[in-house]
Amino acid sequence: MVPLLLVVAFIIFPEGKGVSGQEACVDGCPTFRLSGFMVPLEDTPHTVRWWPNGSEMTIKGPGFVWGGETLSGGSGRWHDISVSSGSPFCVTAPTLREGSSCGPDQYLDMKTNYPSSWMLDCGHSICGCHVERMISLNLPVDEPVKVYWLPDGASGARIIGPGLWKTLTLDEASRHQWHDLTIQPPLGNRKCGLASASLDKRFACSQVSNESSSIYIQSSSAAGWVPSYWAFGCTEAPTASTLPKPIVKSPPVAIEPTTPRVTTPRVTTPRVTTPPTTPREPIPTPPKATPDCETPGTPTGTCMLLKHCQGKLGGALDSLPINKFVAEYGCGPDANNEARVCCPID
Repeated sequence: MVPLLLVVAFIIFPEGKGVSGQEACVDGCPTFRLSGFMVPLEDTPHTVRWWPNGSEMTIKGPGFVWGGETLSGGSGRWHDISVSSGSPFCVTAPTLREGSSCGPDQYLDMKTNYPSSWMLDCGHSICGCHVERMISLNLPVDEPVKVYWLPDGASGARIIGPGLWKTLTLDEASRHQWHDLTIQPPLGNRKCGLASASLDKRFACSQVSNESSSIYIQSSSAAGWVPSYWAFGCTEAPTASTLPKPIVKSPPVAIEPTTPRVTTPRVTTPRVTTPPTTPREPIPTPPKATPDCETPGTPTGTCMLLKHCQGKLGGALDSLPINKFVAEYGCGPDANNEARVCCPID
């Protein structure tokens, strides 16, 4: 059976596109096979290692242009991408680009045109079942991979794949437990899909997939995307003790002197001030967004510039042709003739 699987793998992935397994271990560090992922930037520096397998990467984040920058790396080696703690956050990738890119953006988003192998913060993970804190990930659809997801602060997820665009909403109880998410690869006449036994859900692709196809899953809330926890290489749901905790810088602690200084108090006559007779006006609360548009992709939303809605449309702009994207989400130009989209309120 093993030789047959290897033959099938080489048929599916031509030379230059082969990748290592989902649960591989390299020099004591776990690797995972994805077509990209997004991590939050907080007070913790990150080190990402990328094995291209013949692919190119589009990277977005601090200091990069809104559409991202395309990077190509030599095959047969790992490439390091480091992010300092901020703000500003600075990204360096010595074998991929010169210099550093710095800015206030609190995320690092990396996507590849073919599945690649990755390591994330190698010193904080062990081989086998391990948990990572991410905002989104792109799971290749060519193998039946299972990951576990703990929504944590997320109230749902956006799911995008070949002919697939769904919003998953969770109740309060579901937000605080692990959920299995399993890729169902295409088989015979069946197209790819994503299934979850714990959520009793199955999302089916409506278009044919290929070797570069993936299903994008983004944890989200009413405000946009949010970080959550993802477990790789696990045969069952992880326990609470395996959760990685974000490192938050603590404020400096004042050291009390061992021998207090004694000072002679000055006797002064306090000044009497008269309080103002006019009370302060309350700070106005900004109004909530009011629905003013409906499109096939956004049943209820607010019409705004695309750059103001980037976090709420997931990977739609990357996964859809521009004419399809405009048809699904466009709501007309503004007074300056700039394109706008119908941005979801929830």
